[in-house]
Amino acid sequence: AVAMDVTEQVRREQALKHAREQAIEQAAEAQKLATTDPLTGLANRRATFGWLERMMVCSLEIGEPLAVLMFDIDHFKRINDTFGHQTGDEVLCRVATIARAEIRAEDLVGRIGGEEFVCILSGVDEPEARALAERLRHSIEEGTCRVGKMSATVSVGLALLRAGDTVEALMCRADAALYEAKENGRNQVRRAA
Repeated sequence: AVAMDVTEQVRREQALKHAREQAIEQAAEAQKLATTDPLTGLANRRATFGWLERMMVCSLEIGEPLAVLMFDIDHFKRINDTFGHQTGDEVLCRVATIARAEIRAEDLVGRIGGEEFVCILSGVDEPEARALAERLRHSIEEGTCRVGKMSATVSVGLALLRAGDTVEALMCRADAALYEAKENGRNQVRRAA
């Protein structure tokens, strides 16, 4: 009877351990789903803005520059309408892959909606950020020609962190620069005033 009680106790402990491990795995998966864009695998809007807020605090505390690149795919609706939404999704995934490859490991690229992306670049001043933005723009144009029958281009807005900035203020300047790039012919980088 004692041997049976011990065996039953061991079985219950193993079942409990297994249930705990499954719960931990499910919690990790839920966390990943809550912070990841399901199509591209990039950080989603909430995760991107959370990361930006933390990086802004750090950058201002230590006096290190911080740059934000906001970019979106030019004429994306035309890509979807001409080649279909599956090709549009392939273009989004390709752009995400290229953007991830072009930034440094310590930086973040996220998809914040539709065909709009953000790169957060820590410790990068204006000339370095502009050079990275131009390289990104060029790499996307070259790297998407294999998807569908046309290459995709992006317009990029660049904004640098200023003392007293909020996430909203910084993103608003990046968005204004992006809009200026689109208004002036697309497929270019513009810096926020």
